[in-house]
Amino acid sequence: GVMHREDAIEDLTQWKTFALAGRTQKPILTIVEDEEIVKAIETNRDMALNLAVFLNYHRLDEVTLFDIYFTLCNFSYNGDIRMRWKMENPNKVKNIVSGQLQGLNEIYIPRLRKMQEEGLLTIDSDGTNQQGSETDSSLSHFEANTRIGFRIRDENIQTMFDRVPENLRWEMKPSVKQLSLRELQGDVEKNLAGIVDVTSIQMVLSGLYSTSPLKKGLPYLLDKFKKGRTK
Repeated sequence: GVMHREDAIEDLTQWKTFALAGRTQKPILTIVEDEEIVKAIETNRDMALNLAVFLNYHRLDEVTLFDIYFTLCNFSYNGDIRMRWKMENPNKVKNIVSGQLQGLNEIYIPRLRKMQEEGLLTIDSDGTNQQGSETDSSLSHFEANTRIGFRIRDENIQTMFDRVPENLRWEMKPSVKQLSLRELQGDVEKNLAGIVDVTSIQMVLSGLYSTSPLKKGLPYLLDKFKKGRTK
């Protein structure tokens, strides 16, 4: 699809529609760089990792790197009408994480290390709890089963909650002490799923409108539905 530059920056930094934000949280190929767009993508990825960690924070030390990446990559599909109608491979998110592990590491390991330095979490695997430069050789130590531990304190929960995009904290009270962690997680996740739901419906309708609905659009949707059912 095509977006106006201003709309792209707004979506990347505010998650207004999550149309572009979700895509750029995963590894992408940039053809022409734009300084403001690059900065917005970095902000988007910071928020994505923060939210992925926040949504797993109740699990203490049971979480792996795969779990964090799965949660993050699932943002684009949780609430998507195409997933609810089984028009997509139900293993799609799992396949993305498995196939893009190295690319995800390059994006998010430096950010996880920063969160470790802030005292928000620990990274524990063979050699991965050591500090160092984010070179290819150091990143190669991070596997899908690398364990992530959390330091659950009110101040840590508040820090991460404050970093959640304002669009997902809509009508929520600013202090985390007024709700349990699980309630906070549920409300934030529901708000994001609502955004994805609306956007996915608009995309389906736009796709039908831009093609010949009877000759191309509906047969395409039916084919997607059949493929999703067979997975």
